[in-house]
Amino acid sequence: MFDGFKQINTDSATLFGAPLSTGAALTACLADRYTDLTRDVKRLKFISAHDALVLLKNSLSVPKLLHILRAACCVGHESLRKLDDQNK
Repeated sequence: MFDGFKQINTDSATLFGAPLSTGAALTACLADRYTDLTRDVKRLKFISAHDALVLLKNSLSVPKLLHILRAACCVGHESLRKLDDQNK
């Protein structure tokens, strides 16, 4: 009955894009969002500030990052500092 199911360790498991634990899955998800945000910020410098803000807020990597922050316990994670310092 369960032949097609794949067993996954909870440290690396995600559900709907959010990690199920504070282990490797959280680190990988935040690293992916950091990579996306870095790429997006570089590209958004070529358009007006208002248009860039609207795009970033509504359709680029920020909604995915907010989903992770709401669904997983990220308190004190080292990747959050990198995300905060990204625009400096």
